Amino acid sequence: NAKWPENVNTFEKAIASVDVAYHMNHRRNGKELFNMQTGKIIEGQIGHNRFYPSSGSGNTAIYECGSFYPCDFDLGMVEALAKRFKPSGALFVKVIHDDQKPCRKKGGDTCTYNISW
Repeated sequence: NAKWPENVNTFEKAIASVDVAYHMNHRRNGKELFNMQTGKIIEGQIGHNRFYPSSGSGNTAIYECGSFYPCDFDLGMVEALAKRFKPSGALFVKVIHDDQKPCRKKGGDTCTYNISW
């Protein structure tokens, strides 16, 4: 029953909206960490998530998570969104944790996921 940004109807919008969605659903001192009127995130120490879409006509993207949720939770979130909003013409979507990058399970600040289709 989490709130989600409106008009999320494509792969790119879905993955890029996670950071705002996390902030919409968390509060500090009773205030939502996303201001609907201004469209700005209010910093609240819950981390950030960044989406790097494929360049040009490529079929890969990168998703970097710095949230306070466990690595496996974020992996599941990205997998579910990627499959639900599969890129146009894609037969499948695959999300893989990039073990060559820092990992929150190992004390890193972020985890990186490679998305391909």
